Amino acid sequence: MKFLYTRSKILLLISCFLLPFSSISQHLKLPSVNLSEKEIEPVSDNTTLTKGQIRCFSGNGILTNLVIDGGTLVITGKVKIKKLTVLKGNILVAKKAAATLPPLEFNGNSSLINYGSVTFTGNVSLLHSNNCIANNGADSRMNWGSAQFNFGGKKSIFINNGTTDIGTLLLDSKNGKIFLGANSLTNVVNLINNYQNRIYILKGIAKLSQAGLPSCHNL
Repeated sequence: MKFLYTRSKILLLISCFLLPFSSISQHLKLPSVNLSEKEIEPVSDNTTLTKGQIRCFSGNGILTNLVIDGGTLVITGKVKIKKLTVLKGNILVAKKAAATLPPLEFNGNSSLINYGSVTFTGNVSLLHSNNCIANNGADSRMNWGSAQFNFGGKKSIFINNGTTDIGTLLLDSKNGKIFLGANSLTNVVNLINNYQNRIYILKGIAKLSQAGLPSCHNL
């Protein structure tokens, strides 16, 4: 992998190899939800979504407390969630939807797939095994502000195909992988990399900008 630096501390990552998309899909168990064919029951505040349950938030509002324990939350409107516990399960943010989420811990077999806009109000940590966060659309945005994204756990995956802003990116997963899509933009203030070869570009050119001082063993 080649690295090209500029005076503005913008790093262009140009892939010199291609990884098959099947290598990503093997790690993902994403929810299969067809929004166009059926209505999804609305989510209620102060509830737990268990295995097999799919609930939707539409419109504009606030959820004070929600637990995801095997279920799937679909967001098609604009929501702020004050307290969210993710034991396992899935969150899907549709295109043109927006979610403001509290500090989060993903405790294994969990995913957050964003096609719209996601704003975090605190730190996000990937724990245990098989977690995935994907900023999956070319126009999708994910913003940590000054908060930290602790990319930990086993077999974790982070995908950015749009624009992502992160306060501190801590790469602390021995066998996790970060995939940056073609023409994607990843803005990081502080980058801490505890392992080698965590960042991959499948094709094209991706941009990684870092404003603070790096603390990296290897990209």
